Amino acid sequence: MLGPDYYRKQAFHIHGDGTYTVLGLTFHIRSNLYGSGVTVQIDDDYGRLASVPLCLFEIVDDRMSSHWVARQWADGTVAMWPPSFFIDFYYDDLSEGVDEIVRDHARVKQELEAEANAQPLSPDE
Repeated sequence: MLGPDYYRKQAFHIHGDGTYTVLGLTFHIRSNLYGSGVTVQIDDDYGRLASVPLCLFEIVDDRMSSHWVARQWADGTVAMWPPSFFIDFYYDDLSEGVDEIVRDHARVKQELEAEANAQPLSPDE
């Protein structure tokens, strides 16, 4: 494990006053890379899909996306992502600019943002 200071030593390319659309959540249990904790999948300030520790954010919308599905790996990690994010090499293909994956990522992000904007933030609104 990389230890409790792992996140303090990283540059996640986010800014503190920004609001980011959460594209997915990953729950890590004793991960060799992340330890135990939750990461969010977001587009960072450079527009790249990135896994960033949830503890770096304030939650401003507590709703879960209806576009996510849950999967569990043998090591206990649980991910709640859009189904296409589970495609083999999705992240690699996205970073390499594979057209089909780039279009899918744009579609997924648009769907998640539309869902967030279409629903009230609380039952009182």
